[in-house]
Order: sequence, then C-alpha cells, then structure tokens
Amino acid sequence: MKDFLNLIRWKSLLLCLIALIVVRFFLIKPFYLNFVGGFVSPVSNLEYFIFCFSVLLVAIASILINEYFDQDIDKINRAEKDLYIGKIISEKRVLSLFYILSISAILISYVIGYLNGFLHLGSLMIVFVFMSYFYSLKYKRIFLVGNVVVAILYSMIVFLPVLFEVFALMNAPGGLFKVIIIPLKQELLYLALFFTFLTFLLTLIREIVGDMQDEEGDRECETHSIVVLLGEKKTKNILYILTSIFIAVTLYFLFTRYTNVSLIICVLIICVPMLFFLRELKNAKSMLFTPDYLAYVLTGVKQCEYTIASTSELINAQTRDWDFDIIDKLGYPKDMFMPLSMPGSVIGFLTDEIADEVGFNAKVIAPASHDTASAVMAVPNKENPLYISSGTWSLMGIEN
Repeated sequence: MKDFLNLIRWKSLLLCLIALIVVRFFLIKPFYLNFVGGFVSPVSNLEYFIFCFSVLLVAIASILINEYFDQDIDKINRAEKDLYIGKIISEKRVLSLFYILSISAILISYVIGYLNGFLHLGSLMIVFVFMSYFYSLKYKRIFLVGNVVVAILYSMIVFLPVLFEVFALMNAPGGLFKVIIIPLKQELLYLALFFTFLTFLLTLIREIVGDMQDEEGDRECETHSIVVLLGEKKTKNILYILTSIFIAVTLYFLFTRYTNVSLIICVLIICVPMLFFLRELKNAKSMLFTPDYLAYVLTGVKQCEYTIASTSELINAQTRDWDFDIIDKLGYPKDMFMPLSMPGSVIGFLTDEIADEVGFNAKVIAPASHDTASAVMAVPNKENPLYISSGTWSLMGIEN
C-alpha cells in the first residue's frame, strides 16, 4: 500500500486537495461574506467536495500515465527501490487505471457541472486528460512545451474552482449574478487570475529544477529539456529571472491590496522562501570525482564512473548503485549523487564549444577510472587469476 501511495505521489495529491480547499474557503467564501453581503454560494459543500474528488481522479490518472511513459528515464534517474511499475503493479493495470479514473472523473464532472449550469466542466476535464496524456507521450520531450503544459495544468487547480463558481452564479435562481455589481465580479476574477499566475510561475520553476535533477536520464533518452539544450548555467539564469518575477508580482499585489501587517506576514510566507531558493540555486552542487569532472568538462554530462565511486564507500556492492540508506543516515542530499556508469559505457560526445576548438567531435568513453581497476584490466591473462595489489591500501580479488 505504501509503495502504491508513493507511486501516485500522495504528497502532491494532498497539496492539490489543500489548494482546492484554500480556494473555496479563503477566496470564494470571503467574496460572498465581505462583498456581496451575506449571500451563500450556489455550489454546496457536498457538490464542491465531489468536484474536488473529480479533480483528484484526473490528477492520479495523469501521474500514472506519466509514470508509464517515463519508465526508461526513471531507470536512470531513480534508485531501484523507487521504481514501482512492473514490481507492485503491471503496465497493463496502470493503463487500465488511467482509463477508468479519467472516464470516471469526466462523467462526475459532467453531472456536477450540469446540476450547476456548467455542463462543459466535463468537457474541460476531457481537455485536461488529453493534455496529460500527450504531455507524457510527447510534449515533455519538446523544448519548454512540456514545462508550460504542466504549469498550465497545475494553475487550473486555482482557476477552475472560480470558473465553476462563476457559471453556477450565472445560473443561480433569482438572478444572483446580476445583483452583484461589476467591480465585485472583477475583484473575484482579479484575485483568481493573480493566484493562478503565481501557481503557473511556481510550477514552471519547479519543473525546470526537476529537469536539472533529471539531466542524465533526459540526455540518454533524447528528451530536449531546457538544461539539455541550453546547459546548466543558462538554465539557472532563467530560474533567476522567473523567481524574480514571482517575487516582484507578489510584492506588487501585496503593496496595492493589503495592510502593512498583512504585507509583513505574506512577505515572510511567500517571498522569503523564494529568496532562500535563489541562494540555494546559486550554491547548488553535484558530487563528481576528478575523472568524472574531466568527463563533465568534455561532454557537459554529469555521471560517476563505478570504480572511482566505489572509493567513497557509499556504493552497495549487491545492487551496484548508491547506498541511499547510508547516505540518508549521513545526512547528505540525494541530489548530489549522480547516476553511476560502468567502465566502457558511452558518457556522451564533446560539447559544441570543445568540438569547434579541436576541429572534430568524438565519443567520450568511461574508462575504469580507479587506477587499480585499470591495472587489473591490463594484466595479459585470460584466466582471471587472483590478484593482490598493495600500496597505500591493499586490494585482493579476481577480474569479473
């Protein structure tokens, strides 16, 4: 059960639900209490709960289809224990769940939308399902398109409830929508668009950071992410700009809409973490051994060759991967540890800058970077004899 909850990213779903609740009780409800003078929403709490349920179904379906199409990339970017498809659930069942959840969400949305005069709520769900599917299948591999699609989908978590509310108002008995004066309607729309825009920006920033973390897998699977095409330095510059825009827009809204007390509180809650993010982004590091850094300079690809990485004593000899249990106990960030590559594997090609400098391009191959490993491989004996290497330390084994 725990693995399945991790598969559907229960923490993200919880944040989604919290966002929907916040929009309902801290954006829509105050509109009626403070502006309209005591009117109540035509959408009951039960109907809104059902609406939230349909949104969560679409979210789960989107996560499942993304996991389905991302299996090759995940095998490179994730630890073995974090791969779930094929272990706790089959590919066929993942697809079946995607179709069942998507159809259920669409039908629920059509019913709840029809009851509140917004029949096309179901049509919008169809659009979101198709966007999620084609994002996972194709869009995420296209430069910037995938990031923007995900940002749009997440921002709809804020805007869709307001859109639902407006259509319900327009069809409410007694012409309630006409009673509300135009400036108040504009105020609700203004607030909705503001928070939708912030959600869009925040999601876009998060997606680009995710691309930086998944750079190795994206390169190997020929995904044209921002960091793959522009490089890490330019990608960081883009993040600086987006984060600065986020802070500037937030401050502008607070200065023009709220009291000084609210301003201080909101700045602490919203802007200070973003400033901290900028500092962390500037200091972001990856752990590369000297041979790996030389390969990175030549190719722009971050990876750690297995034999030199084994000197860290952070490798699991059975799985031949990083031992994240030990790494967690030591308190090291997991993102510092780059994917492992075996001797003889292709790291990549020379960067365009170096290729232009030397006048040709070439593959860069990972050697057995540790000197003892290369020495053992160089022994002219095909019978794999026992070897002993003594120096600053002693190694004993057979070539395998």
